[in-house]
Amino acid sequence: LTKLDKNATILGPYEMQPKYFRRQYWWGFALKIADKNPLSTIKQINQYIPGNFKIDPNPISLLSP
Repeated sequence: LTKLDKNATILGPYEMQPKYFRRQYWWGFALKIADKNPLSTIKQINQYIPGNFKIDPNPISLLSP
């Protein structure tokens, strides 16, 4: 994904706590965007994220689902 835009860095994957919740294993990652206008970068990268992924633009914690 970061080959599309050099201003984006993917951090992770992180194992969530609890790692098994609601009969699913939970993993997370963070996307760090170094750009004054991140909306265009987000639109490009969002095309490659599966529809069943949940996106939280302002998470309280990176480790809880």
